[in-house]
Amino acid sequence: SSNGYAFLAIIAHYITNDGRLEEMLIDFREILGEHSGENMADAVWETLKKYGLDNGQASVRVDIRALL
Repeated sequence: SSNGYAFLAIIAHYITNDGRLEEMLIDFREILGEHSGENMADAVWETLKKYGLDNGQASVRVDIRALL
């Protein structure tokens, strides 16, 4: 961003037991250091681990425009 800060919002999308699609903001954090794919991946991985989603049951999608 023009102010020199980089932020990453991590949103979980899931289907409830009764079939409704839901979404929830699970993390919003500043990316420290270089605004790189590696730093973004580290932030996402830390969040997945925090919520116990690091067991292969999650799918991750990243908006690449943030890196351009």
